[in-house]
Amino acid sequence: MAIVGLYRDIYGILPQPNRLYLEPHLTPELNGTRLRYELRGQLYLIDLSTSGCAITAGACTVRDSHPFAVNITDNSLEYFPGTNADWTMSVSRSDGQPVTIQIENWPDAPDAIRQWTEISPPGTGVTEYAVKHLLPGTSYELKVNGQRYESGQSRLHGQIIFTYTPKDSSPQRFELEPSS
Repeated sequence: MAIVGLYRDIYGILPQPNRLYLEPHLTPELNGTRLRYELRGQLYLIDLSTSGCAITAGACTVRDSHPFAVNITDNSLEYFPGTNADWTMSVSRSDGQPVTIQIENWPDAPDAIRQWTEISPPGTGVTEYAVKHLLPGTSYELKVNGQRYESGQSRLHGQIIFTYTPKDSSPQRFELEPSS
């Protein structure tokens, strides 16, 4: 029971039916802890820090300074902000190359700006994103590094899908917001 309490109460690892939820309560001595955690046959690598945590599954890593959860599927990683029981972003790479997503700003409001940074190797690989819980039937604009990349309309259930091919290995900052 002591191990269960450590993982749940200190490391903040809380397996849920459809995701692995992370909300650590670290002491300074445990800052920088790295561990492996297996859930439903999938190995998750977890980096715990007082400034933000990361979960890696397969070739995808998600970093966030707030509590979050992830779920790995056959070819993508689903991101769940906070205690949400439904994912709001799905990320996959066509070439299986690693991709790291740093969540910068992910508010609950469907009309708020969502911001994240992608770090991935350049090349032929394409990163595919699906973002949900947006305003249904609304025009959205996607910016990469402050420049308009593309725009599109969310589907009736409030989802947008787009792809991005990194040009170089520098971090790429994304912003998704409703169009004016």
